[in-house]
Amino acid sequence: MGWASKRKIFILTSIFGILFLLLYIPFLFFWYEGPTCFDGKQNGDELGVDCGGSCALLCIEQVKGPVVLFKEVFEVSKQDQVYSVVAYIENQNILSQAKNVSYKFELYSSSGELITERTGRTDIPKNTRFAIFEGNIATSVVPTHVEFLFTSIPRWYDNTDPVPEIQVLQKALQDEETAPRAFATVYNNSLLSFSRVDFVAIVYDENNRPIGASKTFVSPLVRGERKGIAFTWPQPLTSDVVSCTLPIDVMLVIDRSGSMNDDSMIPPQPLTAVKEAAGAFVSQLEGDNVGLVSFATEATVPVEAPLSSNTALVSQKIQDIEIKTPDHEQHTNLADGIKKAIDELGSSRQNSEYQDVIIALTDGLVSRPLKEGDEMYSETYTLSVAKEARLKGIKVYVIGLGGAVDGGFLQQVSSTPSDYYFAPEREDVHSVYAQLAESLCKNRPQVLDIIPQFIVE
Repeated sequence: MGWASKRKIFILTSIFGILFLLLYIPFLFFWYEGPTCFDGKQNGDELGVDCGGSCALLCIEQVKGPVVLFKEVFEVSKQDQVYSVVAYIENQNILSQAKNVSYKFELYSSSGELITERTGRTDIPKNTRFAIFEGNIATSVVPTHVEFLFTSIPRWYDNTDPVPEIQVLQKALQDEETAPRAFATVYNNSLLSFSRVDFVAIVYDENNRPIGASKTFVSPLVRGERKGIAFTWPQPLTSDVVSCTLPIDVMLVIDRSGSMNDDSMIPPQPLTAVKEAAGAFVSQLEGDNVGLVSFATEATVPVEAPLSSNTALVSQKIQDIEIKTPDHEQHTNLADGIKKAIDELGSSRQNSEYQDVIIALTDGLVSRPLKEGDEMYSETYTLSVAKEARLKGIKVYVIGLGGAVDGGFLQQVSSTPSDYYFAPEREDVHSVYAQLAESLCKNRPQVLDIIPQFIVE
């Protein structure tokens, strides 16, 4: 190729390069739009269309769908032919939540005919169980069962803010067989104030079958405030079983981690108050079997007291619990304590005709066991152990002592949120154990569960 030809090629290439720049730069500034989380395309680091990666919205494959634990229809007034419905739902996603999700209740007759529907919208809070209630449903046809379904796909996103903590204290159910009433005190133990908090009450029979539900609200509920709430029903709450006739096999699980002497070293407090209250609880048991296991970084092996009817021996073992010397690690492994209790309730000492019960007390956040690369393993493993207990028919009660506990998490460890008891101060432990003794005694009333309903922020 000659010199003249090379020069022509160079000139043409330069001209085309300049034209490209003159056209491309305005296009880049005025017409080109980079990848965003709202452009209806999968681009950038997205895992799906406008979801995953750096987008706030999560892809459906990244989350677990909400689990409907049960749905029920209740007769509110036979005379007026009015009914209510409730669905109890669990969101197993620790950080993921959704807003404004539409749902539908479908009420059916005994012949399977659809009678009526009730629709609405709800938020799905992260890492919790919650209830959806609809009341005042009038129909001339008696509904015998109800179906519940979400009718829109939740738009999930992560939220690392603390879960609001509303404690439900001093619950009481009265006049179940005439004009039922339920009362409770609610305590805002959160850092935030709320303009309104709804509460759903669910009443269970002795077989843990829901037999009634109602709803009320508190407005406002400021930080640190306590308020009373009440629920009423116009006709009796009916149940196939109205009394508790079975004796119990109960395992006490007591925290002896280092924080259990934070109030005082001599005597160690709150541990001393806990031991006194637990001993008083054991002394009230008649015809029952009781055992004991304590825990810190690990639970005791073997357990301090295996299941037996020797309440005096168990009371002595409770008093012998002590916090290990400072050269031992003093973490909180609630899961191991519950696991050892499950094992004991599965031993030959368990009576197959007795109701199995675990009563666990802790004063802090779970911090053991650990798993490399999984910061949430202590919590997820604890929940898996609690689920194992439920699957084996074991009733799990949890007492959270002091302001350092995560009440929302401990509610999930409990068999139901109403099986979680909060003791703000060590002086409250006696009354909590007394409430448990009453609830476990013979001829106790139905179980009352009161569930706060939060708006997802």
